[in-house]
Amino acid sequence: MRQVIGGTYLAGATGTLTQLRSGGKVTVTDGVVTLAGELGQKSMIPIAIRMTQTVDGVVDVENRLSFAVHDTHPQGYVDTSRY
Repeated sequence: MRQVIGGTYLAGATGTLTQLRSGGKVTVTDGVVTLAGELGQKSMIPIAIRMTQTVDGVVDVENRLSFAVHDTHPQGYVDTSRY
């Protein structure tokens, strides 16, 4: 069985964690959940993965998430790889 869920990510019993930006989606195939799209902050990715793992019936989580803001660096860090 295959499901595609767009828009709000993990709504329902676990509460709404966050929203995927446009073009994001969550697919489920035989209990394997694939998270794809862009979250606002990098720090939300491991939280999204952990919350997904707690859902009944999920056997594995495949992460294809990206992020808009790298919020996990120490304060004052400048990522020069973007220039």
